[in-house]
Amino acid sequence: MQEYQRKTKADLRLRERDLTVLSWICEQYAARVDHLATLTGTGRATGERIGARLHAAGLARRVQVLVSQPTWVIPTAKGLFVCGLRYRLWKPKLATLAHVGAMNDVRLHIQTQKPESEWLSERQLTAEAKDQAGARRHVPDGVLLLAGHSVAIEVELNVKNPSRLEAILDDLVERFDGILYYCAPGPHRKLKQLEESERWPSLGVRELPRPTGLEGL
Repeated sequence: MQEYQRKTKADLRLRERDLTVLSWICEQYAARVDHLATLTGTGRATGERIGARLHAAGLARRVQVLVSQPTWVIPTAKGLFVCGLRYRLWKPKLATLAHVGAMNDVRLHIQTQKPESEWLSERQLTAEAKDQAGARRHVPDGVLLLAGHSVAIEVELNVKNPSRLEAILDDLVERFDGILYYCAPGPHRKLKQLEESERWPSLGVRELPRPTGLEGL
C-alpha cells in the first residue's frame, strides 16, 4: 500500500511539459484531456495524468461537463498567475463549451499541418484590443502567422445573420492577408456560397476537423 502511495505522489509531480501545456490551455480558455493528448503527441492516459497533476497542484480544475465527453481541464486563478496571464477565470457553459472544443480542434489541426506557424489566441487578441484606442473591432477566434502573412481564423457552428456575417468579413478583409472559416454543416453551406461569390477573394472555407480524441464515442 505504501509503495502505491509513493508512486502516486511521484506521478503527480509537475513536469516542465505540464507548464507548457497549462499555458496552451490558458490561451484557449479550457481543454479536454483528449486535446492534451493530441497536443503532446501521446495517448488519452497521458492526457489524463497531465490533467491530474495540474489539478493536484491547484493550477487547474478537472470537470466532467458532459457524460459523453472526456474530462475538461480548466485553469484556476493560480494557474493563470503562474503562466503570467491576467485573463479572467473562465466558467464552463453549455452555450460556449462546444465552440471552445471546436476551436481547440482547429488549432491542433493547424499546428499539426503547419508546425512552423505562430498562433495568436482569441484571449490574447481581446486583451490587445482593449489596450488600443479607437473603435472596437471584431476579434477573430485566432490569428495564424505564417511566412510573413496573417490569417484570421474563425470557427462557425451556427448560421449567423447574413448582414452580420458580411460585416465581419468586410472588417476582417481590411486587416488580414487571409480569412479562413472552419464550419459545421449548416454554416458551411452559407460560407461556401460567400466564398464562391468572390466578393472576398482572400476568404477560404473548410469543414471542421474531426476531433481525434472522440472516435468511437
